[in-house]
Amino acid sequence: MDDVRKVAGYSTQKKCRVLMSQLYQFAIKREMATTDYSRYVEIDRHRVVYKKRPFTVREINRLWKHSNDETVQDVLILIYTGLRIGEYLALRPQDIKIRERYIDIRHSKTQAGVRRVPISKRILPFLAMRKRNRQICPADTYDAFRRRWDRTMKRLSMHHTPHECRHTLASLLDSAGVNDTVIKMILGHARRGVTKAVYTHKTLHELRKAVDIL
Repeated sequence: MDDVRKVAGYSTQKKCRVLMSQLYQFAIKREMATTDYSRYVEIDRHRVVYKKRPFTVREINRLWKHSNDETVQDVLILIYTGLRIGEYLALRPQDIKIRERYIDIRHSKTQAGVRRVPISKRILPFLAMRKRNRQICPADTYDAFRRRWDRTMKRLSMHHTPHECRHTLASLLDSAGVNDTVIKMILGHARRGVTKAVYTHKTLHELRKAVDIL
């Protein structure tokens, strides 16, 4: 772990400590060890290296001017849906409900992330075309997607990460006066006292209404 701290940051150190804990638990169950010493391993404190910045209105307008570009469409889809990049990469044509205007997220990193995301009228043509072509995201892996993303950001003189699209949507919805519960449902954030999202026709209507304001 001392060697890891010399070359890696907080996130990697934390993963190594988790792995160490799992190994100790494995050993303890099989009476190969009696104490989980991973709890005593010290790692660096978490420091925010890069502050998340939402896209500005001017930048979003610039994206729309270049919306014939496939990767720019990816950026706009992420901004107007707030999808996590892993959720976007996992989308399949059957997950896109064009008539009802929502995306069915069946797999996510959290329980709250399994949800129905409303499709804004502005990006509906992009997703409808991709559904017809049987491919939603043109990249198969995060690395491939990130290479396309970085080239596009450089070409448009922008400096953003894919995750900042979620921050952008949250900021836009908040500025438009959308209530906090609706924002959390769209983004897949956990809500206190709610273990499962109930999607009635009225609920979906409210979600679509929220993103159509933008």
